[in-house]
Amino acid sequence: MLDGAPYFQATAVTDLTARDDLDSVTLPAYSPELNPVAECWRDLQAALSNHFFESLDGLTTALIQLLTSSLYQSE
Repeated sequence: MLDGAPYFQATAVTDLTARDDLDSVTLPAYSPELNPVAECWRDLQAALSNHFFESLDGLTTALIQLLTSSLYQSE
């Protein structure tokens, strides 16, 4: 699943997908709602912005707490 960014159209990428016989689907422009990863990044950014973490461990702990919260649990 590709989001239409120019780097996905690069010769190296198209050659790789052709060589390895990979299928790809390009999402329509300006459709982040179709890309669950984009939604996850948006949620994480909203939850973690304007926070200062004293260490990488503090950031890691906050990320784990968010990703294991009910927000990301399947039904």
